[in-house]
Amino acid sequence: MDRPLPAGTWLLAGRLFDLEEDTEYQLRVRLSDPDGGGEVQLFQQPTRAVSRALAGGR
Repeated sequence: MDRPLPAGTWLLAGRLFDLEEDTEYQLRVRLSDPDGGGEVQLFQQPTRAVSRALAGGR
């Protein structure tokens, strides 16, 4: 999905493994810069439910 980012914005990405599907987790993200500065953010994020095949479907 393409979304415009404000000027000077950096885009960071990561992945988490071994999480339960359809469950909400509290995440803490800590960023630090070796030149100084940093930030910690807490937020809630749910995982998606895995789609299941219908019973009797092909």
